[in-house]
Amino acid sequence: MAFRKFYIRCLATTFVLVAICVSITISLDDFGLFRDVSKRELRIYTSERLAKYLFSFHYIPSKFQGVLLGPSLSDIIDTRGITATPIYNLSITGGNATELRRLFENVVRKNGKLQALVICVDPFITRKTGMEEIEMDSRLVWNSLGSTSSFNFYKKKRRVLQGKVSPDMSINTEWGRYHLIIPRPVTAYKLIASYAGILNKTSSDPYHIDPTALADLKAIVSLARQKNVTILAYYHPYPDLVFSALQKKFDDYKTRMSEIFGPDDPIWDFNDIRYRIFSSDYSNYLDQVHLSDKGAAYITKEINRLLTKKLCGATR
Repeated sequence: MAFRKFYIRCLATTFVLVAICVSITISLDDFGLFRDVSKRELRIYTSERLAKYLFSFHYIPSKFQGVLLGPSLSDIIDTRGITATPIYNLSITGGNATELRRLFENVVRKNGKLQALVICVDPFITRKTGMEEIEMDSRLVWNSLGSTSSFNFYKKKRRVLQGKVSPDMSINTEWGRYHLIIPRPVTAYKLIASYAGILNKTSSDPYHIDPTALADLKAIVSLARQKNVTILAYYHPYPDLVFSALQKKFDDYKTRMSEIFGPDDPIWDFNDIRYRIFSSDYSNYLDQVHLSDKGAAYITKEINRLLTKKLCGATR
């Protein structure tokens, strides 16, 4: 009898503690899953993949009319500079088309009036497939209510807010910009020249296309068209030395990609001769491929210009 009372008390205590944890999580709602988000701006405190996946259920569909998809190359774009329509940067560092498809499908499912899809088309999203770091599964929504991962999230968030994490990667992430800050001991020019030299000597194919990743990219474009979402696709601007080493393979890659986007949505090429002044100015780059804040600001303005024309029905 005594054991039964003890057992019941343990169960009741456990239930109360779980209820308290769930209530606190819902009241904080750091992933915008349970409360109104119209006046909230949520930051990315820990895993970018986890945060953006959970954001795609409610936060992004409720607040934004478009998304930017891509790898780390477009992750630095601050979409607050895109005034054509509110765009959330749903790019992922190391992301591939399989992951981006899962995110985009989530947003479209929740927002039937999405206006725009901006997509950075690059081998980084088509050379491999599968889920990286986490399995993007809806069970993560329930895990966010109380699990080891949610405990670790709040532990990391507390350290960030206390100024104990440097650099603070959560700064300016409310619209999805995620600047991977890595100290570089050498200049961008040296990294660019070194990388170009490696590309000129190697026989490996940086433009390898995984069939499954290609199918996932096609699915993204097809879904956007089904939902009458305006598509703006673009090729990332590589430094001129790097692009010169890649140009032949890049031209072959463009041919494959044009089969997906076609004449209705031609991919804007930031490696075109019109942008040669930009690509030869190495202050626009953080390293051998990624943009600096200065370079990203310019490309953001161009994306805004191009998207505004498309949304207004202007022709190229």
